[in-house]
This record gives sequence, C-alpha cells and structure tokens, in this order.
Amino acid sequence: MVKVKIFLPVFAFLVIVVFAIILGLEFGLRKKKKIHQKKNYYENGAVATDALKCSEIGRDVLIEGGHAVDAAIASLLCTGVVNLHSTGISGGGFMSVYNRKLKQSFVYNYREAAPGSLRADAFDKNVTLKNIVMLCYLKNIYRIGGLAVGVPGELRGLRKAHQKFGRLNWKRLVTPSIELAEKGFSMGNHMYKNMIDIETKKYLELDPGYREILMNKNGLWKKEGEIIVLKKLAETLRKVRDNPDALYTGELSQGFINDIVAHNGNMTLNDLKSYEVKEETPIEMKLGNYTLYTTPLPGGGTVLLSILKILKGFNWTKEDFTTFDKKVLNYHRMVEAFKFSYAARPFLGDPDKIPSVNRTAFNKLIADILDDNYAEQKRLKINDSVTRENKFYSQFFTKTQDSGTTHVSVIDKEGNAVSATDTINYAFGAKFCSVTSGICFNNELADFFIKSNVSENYPTTAANFPGPGKRPLSSTCPTIIVNNEGNVVMIVGGSGGTKITLSTAWVIMKVLWLGYSLEDAVNDVRVYHTFSPSYIQSETTLNFKIPINLMEGLKKKGHKFKDSTGHSVIQGIYVKDSKIYAKSDPRKQGEAAGY
Repeated sequence: MVKVKIFLPVFAFLVIVVFAIILGLEFGLRKKKKIHQKKNYYENGAVATDALKCSEIGRDVLIEGGHAVDAAIASLLCTGVVNLHSTGISGGGFMSVYNRKLKQSFVYNYREAAPGSLRADAFDKNVTLKNIVMLCYLKNIYRIGGLAVGVPGELRGLRKAHQKFGRLNWKRLVTPSIELAEKGFSMGNHMYKNMIDIETKKYLELDPGYREILMNKNGLWKKEGEIIVLKKLAETLRKVRDNPDALYTGELSQGFINDIVAHNGNMTLNDLKSYEVKEETPIEMKLGNYTLYTTPLPGGGTVLLSILKILKGFNWTKEDFTTFDKKVLNYHRMVEAFKFSYAARPFLGDPDKIPSVNRTAFNKLIADILDDNYAEQKRLKINDSVTRENKFYSQFFTKTQDSGTTHVSVIDKEGNAVSATDTINYAFGAKFCSVTSGICFNNELADFFIKSNVSENYPTTAANFPGPGKRPLSSTCPTIIVNNEGNVVMIVGGSGGTKITLSTAWVIMKVLWLGYSLEDAVNDVRVYHTFSPSYIQSETTLNFKIPINLMEGLKKKGHKFKDSTGHSVIQGIYVKDSKIYAKSDPRKQGEAAGY
C-alpha cells in the first residue's frame, strides 16, 4: 500500500515532466521555425543569386556591415564553386555599381579578352592538333579546348571593385567559398541537367579533370543531390585569398597557361599579366520617373535599351494584357521589338577594337540605336497583323549561343546596389578542368562571330570577328534603376545566353509598366525570339511553357514555334515603400536571402 502511495505521485510527476518537455520542444520548434521563416520582404538589405547558399553568404556579409560590392564578391565566388558549370575564376563579366551617397553609377568591364596572338581567321584555319584526344575537337575548336579560352577577368574585376568600395577584408570574402569547396556541396538540378546533356557529356567523359570531380568512386557519373568536393579548387582559392593577383602574376599563372597549352591553346603569361579591367560610364535611359543604368558595349545594355525604347511608345498598362486579343497583340508587338533589336547584334562588338576606317560608321550606328526617334521609326514599322521574314529586319545572321552564366543582385542598408553578371560562357566552358588547380576553363571566345557561322554576304569588317585583345560581344546587361530622388528601385539581370536581354527587358516592363509583383514577373511565362533562329523558343517545363491558346494566336500572325530546353534565369530586387523584395528565378532553383 505504501508502494502504491509513493508510486502515484512519482508517476504524476513524470507525466508532468514529459508533458512539459513535449511542450517545450514544440514551442522551441515553433520558435525556431518562426526565426527562419522566409519573409516576403526585407527591411535592410538583400542578395539574389541562383544558389541559396551563395545568397546567404552574401547576406551575412551585409549583416557584418559589408558594402553591396562586398556581398556581391562573396556571392559570386561562392557561385563559382556550387555552380562551377556556369561561372568561376577562369571567367569574366560586367558589374554595375550604384553609389547612393553620390547618386552615381559605375560599370566594371572585366569581360574575358582574346589572347594577343588571336587573328580574325583563327577558327577558320586548319590547325595542328597536339594530341589524339583533341581530334574530337577539330570541328569545334572555337568552343572546345584551349583555343576557345579567353584571358580571364573575374578576379581582377572583383578586386578592382573591392579596392574602391569594399569595407570588409578581402580574405573574409573568399573564405566561405574555400570552406564550401573543401567540405563539399550537393549537385544541383541545373548542373546535373547540363552534365547529362548528350553533346556536353561526350566531352566531359574525355576530360580527367571533370571526371575526377563529377564521377563517384564506382566510376559512375554523380546524380543530382550527390556531394561534390573540390579539394584542389579550395587550395587554389586559398592562394587567391592570400594574393588576389595570384592568377595573373603569382603562383597560379604558369599552371594556368600550361593547362591551356596542353589543350591546344596559345595564351601566354604576358596575356595574363597585361589584362586590364575597364571602369566605364554606364549607358542610361529615362523610364518615366525612373533612370535606368546598364552596361555599354561589348555588354548587352545597348540591345536592352533598344527593346525598351521601341516598346515604350505603346504606353502599356496592365489593362493592355487583360483580354486574350490584347495579350496576343502585345506579345506580338514585343516579339517584333525583339527582332528589330537583335537584328542589330551582328554589327555590334568591342568599341575599343573597331578599326579606325570603320569607327565613324560604328559610332553612328550606336547613336542611332540609342536614339528615341530611331526607336520610334522601328516601332512604326511593326505590323499589328503579321510578322515578317528575317530579311525585313536585317540581311545578316549569326549563330553564337552561350549558357554558362550567373547573375547576382544586391542592395545594402545604405541603398548602395550591385548588379553583376559573370560567366564561363557555355555550360562547363571549354569542357576541360585542371587536374592540378581544379580551375574549370571558360570558352568565351566562342562568342565571337566566325566566318563559317555567318552568311556569305557578311561584312568583312565585322565588329565581332576575333582579334587580338578583343572582348567578344555579350548579351549580359546587369541593370540598376533609380527614382528621381536617387533611391534604388530595381536591380535586375540574368543568365542564359542570348535570351538574357529579352528576359531582363520583360521583367523590367512587367514590374514598372504593368504593375506585376517582382515574384510574378520573374515566374511568368516568357517568349524568346533572338532573331536567329527565326522562331519563338518555348520552354519545355510545364510551369513556364507558353499556353496553347497564346501560341495559336501568335501563329495566326505568322510566328513559328519550337520547344527549347534552354531558358534564361533572372535574379532581381525591387524596392517599394522601403520594403525590399528579392527574387531568384525558380528555373535554376535559386533563392534570395536578406535581413
């Protein structure tokens, strides 16, 4: 009886303790969940990249008091690790920076450059290949192997921006990427899909560097979600951490050149040493009460402004897309503006490398493209009833395409902003990765127009033919938009080859002209028409595929369609009523982060 009396209080006490523990755990989990709950907007700063981990690394830099440039650098270096197929320290790009205090915008051009030995007919000549493996590259030497590699600009570009704007120590910005490369990360869906592409995989299978990092111990290609460890790249990044110029004049230089020469390239140490970042004045455009800043040539900002200038004359509002007939009409008008704007691309190129005999005509063309009256003339040529054959827009065709790119959008607490697009060009670049340094090489020179890829009537003084020291034409257009008070309203840009400019324009229009939320604008279906190929490319993923009724309506106006697995990926930030909305494109499974 005594035992029962003792047992009951003890039992009751234990029940109370267990119940309290359960409640405590439940409360703790709820509290934890609340702390990490994704907010619809941020109040201080935000970073949008195509990889959540990289967005978070950039956000943490902002929390520590870093400038938007600091956060962009840390995020871009991170993306070069987790999305090594898209970007990396062998690549280059463009960075737009907005200084809120000065109300001034800057552009850093660190686009890859051709080696000093490259000539206009470099990829049209017969070449002597140095090993049997290179025989499979014969038809593709402009995009596969060492001859396709441009002199990298990323590290010098990031360093130059850091020297002007950076607040945190350079080593602090590089360290998270070292740790990530060394500990490993899960292969994302975007890398996996690009890796198993039949055309890409046949080259990766030949390369010991890519086999080393992308195959598991059983000799099988890794699958989505499997861990990738980059020990050699981690060690390389340590050298970059300790010496930002290590790739150009330090202990990484000779190895970098050796890898390129071993793959039939002819870049030299002097090419690395003499590479220079260009700080340039952005091109700009008035959009009602806003001012848009973006990249001059060889960036894609000129084509972006051409699209916007042609379409602004329609004075679109959300009402213009409310009915089926209106939507078909205005999607048609948009495609026509794309075609007019992209028809000018064959005449564009690196303005610093235009021969003097052609410079006057080149400068006039650029002035015309950016002129409002010229854009209005193009708009008036749009026939609302029917599209035309490509020769109506231009007689010249090009076939360049790129897909290995990343974009970062950042805003900090003081209202400074960065819009930066970096790339190694095609997915997995030149299709070889160093077995000593872990660096995966770009194939940026594939962005030049070559004679075998253009019509016979193509002008022999083409602005984007290969040439020594020349920077190939790009579609990237990192953009910052501010209001009349000098406050940042929008930061936007993207990846995805020639589709980048189209998608950037469309997201800007949807948010600023049509009143869409940033999330809806990024998530929405897009139409891609890059002039050549001469049809609208429709994404194959169900969520992003052009609706059948819209497609049929556009077909009645003469448009042709073809499914495409390629797409562009937009990273954007929009500021309204002191709320910061950040969105990473779900097409690449990216997520933004902020605080």
